[in-house]
Amino acid sequence: MLLVDVYLDKSPIQGIGVFAKNRIARGT
Repeated sequence: MLLVDVYLDKSPIQGIGVFAKNRIARGT
């Protein structure tokens, strides 16, 4: 989970990172 969070956090496109984080937070 941490690796995924870091990967999304360093994503060149924050839009996708934030979107993915929201989905992960919801447990989708």
